[in-house]
Amino acid sequence: MLGYIRQEATNRRTQLIREDIAGIPFLTLYCGDRITSWRRRRLLRVLHRMTQMGVRQAVVPKPLMALCSEAGIDPISESPLRQALLEPILDCFCRQNKLDIHRSTVRLCASRTDRGVQQAAELLARKARYVMLDTGRGQEELSDRLRRKYGLSTGDSGRGAIMQICCDEAKTLEMPTLWLGEQCQRHQCVHYQLRKPWKGKIDENPQLLCALFKEGKLPDEAIRIESVESYA
Repeated sequence: MLGYIRQEATNRRTQLIREDIAGIPFLTLYCGDRITSWRRRRLLRVLHRMTQMGVRQAVVPKPLMALCSEAGIDPISESPLRQALLEPILDCFCRQNKLDIHRSTVRLCASRTDRGVQQAAELLARKARYVMLDTGRGQEELSDRLRRKYGLSTGDSGRGAIMQICCDEAKTLEMPTLWLGEQCQRHQCVHYQLRKPWKGKIDENPQLLCALFKEGKLPDEAIRIESVESYA
């Protein structure tokens, strides 16, 4: 079962209930944002109870991530949703940062070449002038694939990259970076907006949207990208 932790700007009493969101059952914890030492102990007990009831992943507000981790509850990763919406996210990121990748080099980095890396590489092959690969094991095979399918010789052609897409926790360079991978929300926040008829019916919480997307309850065309905010 998935969890949903709703932290409200009140001093409300901690409450644990079951609720259904778009056809998916959630075990929802309501709590206030005033966390005294006593309330922290109380909250930790309730979080442990959630794990005993089968919750291992939840929609977790950022201020409570450390406490949830202590209880054995991980935040729902946004990686599947970002992979599915990579093209509009990339377009939004480039507009915000005034990056013209159609005439420039984009670096793609990862510790190994998996399916997500391959999808990102094929998107870049269609949109960027040059693609610089730094994708670890499987990089040579990926380079051969891009050359056969798109006629793309990977490399920067003597030009430095103007941005990079990082598909995991691989070492990055100092330049504008678009993050994918399981820990992507640690580095960057993507602001989503729902289109009609979903708008107003579902909270536009990125973790919640990803949970619904993974369960097939929310199509990717229902979501538009508002902005991409990188953390310092």
